Amino acid sequence: INAELHGGGTIRICVCVSVCVCVSVSVSVSMTRDDDSLTPFLALEPQTRKRSPRKWALSALASLLVVAAIFMFIRHSTSHVSSTSLSANGGVQYALTNVESSDSFIRGILVLQSGAGPYGNDLSNLKFEALFDSNDRLRVHIYDPSNQRWEVPASIVDVENGATGVQGETAYKLTYTASPFSFSVVRLDTNEVIFQSVSFIFENQYLELTTALPANPNIYGLGERIHPLRMDTNNKVYTLFAKDQGTPYDDGTGGKNIYASHPFYMEFRNGKAHGVFMLNSHAMDVYLSPTSLTYKMIGGVMDLFFFLGPEPETVIRQYHSLIGQPFLPPYWGLGFHQCRWGYKTVEQTQAVADNYRKNNLPLDTMWNDIDYMDRYQDFTSDETAFSVPKMQKFIQNLKSNGQHYIMIVDAGIAKMDYFAFNEGVKRDIFLKNAQGENLVGKVWPGYAMYPDFMHPEAAKYWSDMFTIFQQWIPFDGVWLDMNEVSNFCDGACTDVHASSSSSSSAALRVAKGVFDPEHPPYLPGGQDLNIKTASMSAKHYSGLEYDVHNLFGFLETKATADFMHNVMKKRSMIISRSTFPGHGRNGGHWLGDNTATWDDLHLSISGVLNFQMFGIPLVGADICGFAHDTTPELCARWMALGSLYPFSRNHNDDQSMAQEPYALGDMVLSVSRKFLQLRYSLLPFMYTQFYNVHVNGGTVWQPLFFEFPADPAVVGIDRQFMIGHSLLATPVLTQGATSVQGYLPAGLWYDFFSGEVIGSTSAGQWVDMQAPIDTLPLHILGGSIVPRQDPVGALTTRDARTKPFQLLVALCSAGQAAGSLFADDEDIVGTVQQKAYLEVQYTVKENKLSAVVINNGYDVMSSRSLNTITVYGVNGHVQSAAMADNGHSNGNSVAFKQSGNVVVFSVSTVMNQDFELSWTF
Repeated sequence: INAELHGGGTIRICVCVSVCVCVSVSVSVSMTRDDDSLTPFLALEPQTRKRSPRKWALSALASLLVVAAIFMFIRHSTSHVSSTSLSANGGVQYALTNVESSDSFIRGILVLQSGAGPYGNDLSNLKFEALFDSNDRLRVHIYDPSNQRWEVPASIVDVENGATGVQGETAYKLTYTASPFSFSVVRLDTNEVIFQSVSFIFENQYLELTTALPANPNIYGLGERIHPLRMDTNNKVYTLFAKDQGTPYDDGTGGKNIYASHPFYMEFRNGKAHGVFMLNSHAMDVYLSPTSLTYKMIGGVMDLFFFLGPEPETVIRQYHSLIGQPFLPPYWGLGFHQCRWGYKTVEQTQAVADNYRKNNLPLDTMWNDIDYMDRYQDFTSDETAFSVPKMQKFIQNLKSNGQHYIMIVDAGIAKMDYFAFNEGVKRDIFLKNAQGENLVGKVWPGYAMYPDFMHPEAAKYWSDMFTIFQQWIPFDGVWLDMNEVSNFCDGACTDVHASSSSSSSAALRVAKGVFDPEHPPYLPGGQDLNIKTASMSAKHYSGLEYDVHNLFGFLETKATADFMHNVMKKRSMIISRSTFPGHGRNGGHWLGDNTATWDDLHLSISGVLNFQMFGIPLVGADICGFAHDTTPELCARWMALGSLYPFSRNHNDDQSMAQEPYALGDMVLSVSRKFLQLRYSLLPFMYTQFYNVHVNGGTVWQPLFFEFPADPAVVGIDRQFMIGHSLLATPVLTQGATSVQGYLPAGLWYDFFSGEVIGSTSAGQWVDMQAPIDTLPLHILGGSIVPRQDPVGALTTRDARTKPFQLLVALCSAGQAAGSLFADDEDIVGTVQQKAYLEVQYTVKENKLSAVVINNGYDVMSSRSLNTITVYGVNGHVQSAAMADNGHSNGNSVAFKQSGNVVVFSVSTVMNQDFELSWTF
């Protein structure tokens, strides 16, 4: 059955050939028996393998019939298999007619000319639109003009975002062949075809589109999955469908999809990048071969967006201009977080926070998993272990220390007699089954129902429930889990003994061409879509689960963010498991239920980098691993890497050993303290990166090829990463290693901690770096200025923000550098829009560092001091230094110390003031 449903014609052909060979052998055996002898022909001695002419003729005829049967079967089966030729998919051919064109569009009607797709109901007339959204963005929209098919609502992705129109020359052109129809997107500056349609099927429940690719392409994206950064294109299939199935390694055999659907990919070729986004919320497979990419979707429309870049970071910014720039998290959200499934009482949770403080470990936020709930009911706390008075006292203690509290909320509302369930029933906002009754699923509390966030009243219901709960438990942020949605029944629960209300087995498939959401003719991933989630036939206020499934996490996160903005009057801090394009406007993500292994440590880097592309920069993995016991060595290395995650949290399950840094011995404690202090010192720099992507789109973490696109050696590197444009991290990801090999692209690189020059300015090179257990090699690129704060004595971001600022300047070979700082009130919503922030631009040129205040809207910074400026790469012996505030020509003398090419200047100024620091030789 799996071969029939998912493997396509190739697997069926293998089965057919095997059967036919057996039949052929059987015929041959039967024709070579002598009378009643049971001795098979193949076992006879050579001299006995003789046939009469009549038997030879019969055998030959049987063989011809078998070959003919194989040929006919192959011909039929290949209609299910992607190909790079139009004639390989049932000969489906359309012609483009009634063409209209202008400087901003090409439109026409696609008319089916011949052929048929594999599952019937080929649409005979389609509307084709090529819309020139901007000079570097093209949209190709193919849909049914006669019948409204499901499309992603504008409230999720507004296709007008970033559509600024064309002014002058575009970076692309669209060409097409009218009959048989095909289209190509060409990059004009190189005349390269970046997308070429070579296969096109549009049926009611099956859409297929293939584009040619260059040999051995560099493809990135298409999430969510666990795999290396550069995708394997050696005849692989990647499934996109939100699913709760842990974090299996995706080997490209299909069905290894996890929590989210992000149908965006970037291709990088010849030093230039472009992006392609298929705006479709249905389940799909993406087939990658060495020369082609094929979408296989089970509904909706074809809505493609092309982003011309040409730099990788520019491509991502162009993509984010469509789906929305990421939200700006509160500053404390970038601090360190501690959680565990297994903190069974409020006292145990408090003890963890206390132990962090006792051991001089920075900690900003304590979390609780489902342990805190009353019988696992959302918006409740256990009356004994987490009673309201106890919780209020605990949270007040956290707040008095400058800390915060976040708890988990699951998607399913317990089907029990309590306020959240009763109110949901009263307001009639729960997801319905095919019969129009509230769909019953099953999660941690037992039977449960799911809010239908497509319902116009669901967000108000959600906000009201949080409002009630917030009066009891004054939380600061929300952790949204199980929101794919997850369901312990398959489809819907029918009774206490049944686990499924439906099946998508081949035996239940309906007549060809008849729409059936429970039994689609093509199954992405080769598995029933109902497994561990709601029935595909479930009814939302708008659309079926079949259409809406992948949107649940986005919609739930948006409703939660609206509550935090409108009711709590604070900036949202939401971490969600399930996501969709545009999610980053409202929340962040963690990479799910990983395992305490070295492979998971390594693959977390690719996960974080992928979500930068997907527009969700606030992301990280469960540090030290969620499942299974960690080890001191693994946890130490993971704390070092995790201290640099955009979202940094230690978390594990209730079956594993304790893995708080202080629980694993002195070595882990010492390493954790060192790298958490490093994180807190870098928060001004990291927060500035988040501001930049909030305003412009783009990435906080970057793959190396983003920054060095001309270097072919970096296209597959996923064991290193950049933070912003300045810092290069090379973590140790191998058990027992005390050194690590890292690649340094051409440029002037300095050891971040010492200022020692590493690498070559003329060519990239692999470098062996010493990395004992307490070391993570970190380098700063010449030309960078990184703002920092002294972390000593700061155990929270509240404390760290009061510490003196420092600037770390790394000069390029021309003696120049640049950087910036952003600061605001971390909890206020809309500081950027209200100009209630400080932004300072720093530049170095000709032995002079200049600070220019771009926006001075955060008065607190008038009391924040800058006391140290460290400059790497000073070529010469400094004789004197002077500092002038507010552009005064004559400045005060500045004390300094020099050691080799490193000069440390001791200064005294405030952060919201222009100044110039100059030095002479």
